[in-house]
Amino acid sequence: MKDGLPNNTVNSIAFNREGGLWVSNNKRISLFRNGTFSKISQIDYDGEFSFLTTDRQNRLFFASKKYLFEVAGDQIINKYDIID
Repeated sequence: MKDGLPNNTVNSIAFNREGGLWVSNNKRISLFRNGTFSKISQIDYDGEFSFLTTDRQNRLFFASKKYLFEVAGDQIINKYDIID
């Protein structure tokens, strides 16, 4: 979809403290704010993203099959290995 989500699948959503809406699907994590979508581009893709949540400091956390990511703004600031 031009200037939107890459497909119609949505796995999880979370609002941030600034009124933006984070959306995950099987392709990427996107932020909808001010009427447009932007994406986090530096993600090591290893399958679909399973959940989104935000904390009191407005950081975003999301998980893939192998990693837990921590995002501030639109930049990944930490990536943690998930142990089986």
